[in-house]
Parts: sequence; structure tokens; C-alpha cells
Amino acid sequence: MKIKLRRIEVFMAVIENGSFSAAAHALDVAQSAVSITIKELEKELGTQLFIRANRKVELTESGRLLKERAAPVMSLLMNVKDELKDLENLSIGQLRIAAPAMVTQFALSQVLPKFMALYPKIHIKVYQAGALEIEALVKKEALDLGLTVYKGIEPQPLAIYPTGYHQRDLLERHSTALGIPLNIVLESENPALILSAVRSGLAITTLPLAALENESGIVPLKLPHQKGDSLKG
Repeated sequence: MKIKLRRIEVFMAVIENGSFSAAAHALDVAQSAVSITIKELEKELGTQLFIRANRKVELTESGRLLKERAAPVMSLLMNVKDELKDLENLSIGQLRIAAPAMVTQFALSQVLPKFMALYPKIHIKVYQAGALEIEALVKKEALDLGLTVYKGIEPQPLAIYPTGYHQRDLLERHSTALGIPLNIVLESENPALILSAVRSGLAITTLPLAALENESGIVPLKLPHQKGDSLKG
């Protein structure tokens, strides 16, 4: 048996307000509409729900049983309505954000306090990850917001020492913090081979300045300096 929710809503309104007329006022409908709805519900259930006397109503045994079963259901539905409304208005909920370390440190640290002040009941989770991982998480819908700094920027071809060298380790650390993948086209322990790729315009590199003393055709650039780093390229 499928009972229309509106009929249960009217039934509960009559109980809560004590009469058909008061229920009609609370629901903003005509009293006749309330009477018709209750009659339809009684017909549907095959039993009388109210004893009507002196403009007041009393529940029958069937009415009391229906009230007992319907009250928690209606309460649950009202809570769901309120929660959906809160969610639509960003009053409650969860926001999952992922960004590289540098974005988290410098951008989110300025934006999030303002957002939290506007929406104090939103639970925020912030993850640190590289750009490629963030992109994958967004595609899997494991995030609500993914921030990167390299989107649309093509990483430059790089000639560099193998893993374990100081310049390589620092560059990888900067790359991870920014969420920018390294585009390594040449990996060698031989600085002369690395410089030949740079002279040919095939790659850029990071080397100690001492390695560039006699290289008039190569222009050294200082990388952004952070405390504890001594990397120059």
C-alpha cells in the first residue's frame, strides 16, 4: 500500500493543531480541503482515524497507531528538508581541497580564513599533492576543488644530474612544492654533455656557477631562493 505523503502531513497537522480549522490555518488551505484529505486517507486505510465532536477531534485507536508510526517518519523528512536547505545555502557540508605545498602556503592561507568566517559550519579538508595527482583525484571525484599552478604551462626540457646530486634534489623539491612536473630529456653525471645540450638550445639546466665560468654563450639565472637552499642555475 502506498500512502500519499501529503495526506499524512495533513493528518499530523490536525493532531498538532487540535482541529480541522486550526490545521487548515497552519497549512494555509481551506478547511474543506483538510476534511477531504482526511476522508481520502481514512478511505485508503479502510478505517476511521478521528472522532469528530464539538469542533474538536480525538484519535481513534487506529488514529493513535498511525500517529505512532507516522511521527518519526515525518520528523525524519523535515530534518532532511532542513539539511538539504542548509547544504544549498552552504550552511553545512564538507569541502575537500588539494593543492601543491606552495599554493597551500601562500594562496590558501589567505583565502581560507575569509571563507571559514563566512561559512563556519563547512568542514574543510586540505591535502597537499602534485599537479598530476590532483588532476587524477579530480577526475575520480575524490576532490571538490583542485588547485595547480602549471595548468597551461608547458614544462621546459631539462638536462640535469641524476638523482642524489644536490642540484637535482633541490630542483625536485621545488618542483614538488609547486606541483610542476619535471620534463627531463637528458640525465648525466657529465657536465660537459649537459652543457652541450644547453648550447644547442635543446634543454635548460641547473649547475653550480663554477661550471659556467668559461661559458660565454650561456646566461645563468638565479632561481627563487628559499631559506636553507643554495641552488643557483
